[in-house]
Amino acid sequence: MEDKDRKDLLKHIDRLEKFARKPENLWLLVNLQQRFSACGKKEELSEIYELCLDKNLRQQANDFYKVFPTKDIVQRLVDNFVKMGQYDSEGNMLWSTQQRLVDNFVKMEHYRRKDYFDEFVLAVYQQIEIITDVFCFNRQFDQVATRLMGHPAYVSSAKDSKGNWELPTLRSRVGSYPIAQLLFGKDNAYEKAQVPLHSLSPLDRIYVVLYFICYGAKLQPSQYYTFMEHKSLIGDIFYFRCRFYGGSFSASQWQEDIYNRVTAQKGFYYMKFLQLLCFFVENAADGALSFDSLCTYAMQQKPISLTTSDKDANRNLF
Repeated sequence: MEDKDRKDLLKHIDRLEKFARKPENLWLLVNLQQRFSACGKKEELSEIYELCLDKNLRQQANDFYKVFPTKDIVQRLVDNFVKMGQYDSEGNMLWSTQQRLVDNFVKMEHYRRKDYFDEFVLAVYQQIEIITDVFCFNRQFDQVATRLMGHPAYVSSAKDSKGNWELPTLRSRVGSYPIAQLLFGKDNAYEKAQVPLHSLSPLDRIYVVLYFICYGAKLQPSQYYTFMEHKSLIGDIFYFRCRFYGGSFSASQWQEDIYNRVTAQKGFYYMKFLQLLCFFVENAADGALSFDSLCTYAMQQKPISLTTSDKDANRNLF
């Protein structure tokens, strides 16, 4: 077949695909499958269908990640990376970061379609981890988070000089409950607040980005239960990641209970984990755009040191 004829035929196939993809034209796909099957080519038709599906999913993935300004973030932060040495000053990691996000989105949707739930959850986790590491392996963000770990976790609205309520700001902090305790728990807050972000566990790094970037370090008391639900869902996903990779990981009974609880309602958790991913990507994008403001605020604050005695301190949650 001549190249020109092949190109013309491919154009016809593209038009046929668009037409057949409409729900009211399902009969066409069925008819084509019957004809190819009669010729012993059913596998080829399935392969063509999968290729078309992959193309559409990849377009959806690119559209989905348009909201996340990968290029802007990484180019602003490139000189501050402390671990990802493969990223050069030309910003050549941009393709890699964006491509990994898109590839995992496509895998996630393929797994959901095939009902491979464990693999689906792993693909969700990997997208969250990629975004998390964009921030946590950055020296500037590490300085910001470390500097603020001992500061109060909550902000509150207040009235201005005219008596009108203002939106909460980074400066309108209330209470004495420290950020580190909210993120890592009472028993671990002191130790984990002392180490660089890239030395924390992957799960703890995600918690850090959740608070400082997704919530913009401006968590209101009324958002506490929503924040804790997000932490809980992230913990569920992380457990699946550990289970999937295996190795020396040995699940405790409560971790097995997590697995059994989630898989027993996987139809529900498909949607819950997708909602979490949407929240994380959208709010990480917003947090990235206000990153400079967070840095400016943090550098103007004196660190509040946590001590081992904080483990025994009875601090109010709000």
